[in-house]
Amino acid sequence: MSAAQGGAGAGCVTRWGYSNSRRRPSTFVSHQLLSLDHPLDALNPADKARMGTRYLRHLLGKTNNDLRQALIAYNQGLGALRRNGPYPQAQRYADRVLALRPMFTTG
Repeated sequence: MSAAQGGAGAGCVTRWGYSNSRRRPSTFVSHQLLSLDHPLDALNPADKARMGTRYLRHLLGKTNNDLRQALIAYNQGLGALRRNGPYPQAQRYADRVLALRPMFTTG
C-alpha cells in the first residue's frame, strides 16, 4: 500500500537509514515538513520532487537560509552535519548542485 493510499508514510516523509552507533535500521520521519492538501506518493516522480523541495525549504530554515549548508544537510543529514561538521563527499555534492544552478534559473 502506498502513501497515497493511506499506508505507512501517508502525509509525511519517511527516509530509511542506519544508525552508526547501533547498526540497526532507524526511521527519520518529518511530519512538520508537509502540510498537505492531498497525500503524496513516494513512488510518483512529481510527488518525490515536491517532497524534496519541501524538505530543502525546511533545511534552509534550519541553516539560516545558507543554501550550501542546506544542501550539505540534505545529503548527509542535518544531525550529522551538526554533530560532525560537513563531510567531504557532502561538500562535493553541494558544490556540484550549486554549479548546476544557473542551468535552471530563469532571468
